[in-house]
Amino acid sequence: MGKLFLNSGEFQKCEQSFNNSFDMFKEVFGETHPAVAHSLECLGKLFDALGDQEKAKNFADKLKNIEILSCISLVNISILDCFFIETSNLIIWKALDMS
Repeated sequence: MGKLFLNSGEFQKCEQSFNNSFDMFKEVFGETHPAVAHSLECLGKLFDALGDQEKAKNFADKLKNIEILSCISLVNISILDCFFIETSNLIIWKALDMS
């Protein structure tokens, strides 16, 4: 709905819609979910269209932080997966070696 309001020039309704989406997605999915990032991007575009560069930059900075946190989460998951696989292989190898 927010994009429809943005395209029709109803900026107050647009902001309210984008904020509602942001709050809902953040509560349901957590801060680093792509839906939350998309809501921040939309809010940034709204304020850019309104000429409020300071608010637009603030949303862009928040979006960048989400992207950084998402990358860190993926790296941590990969490291844990590799550790688990290596540990499992070592246990299997030792079990085979002892028999």
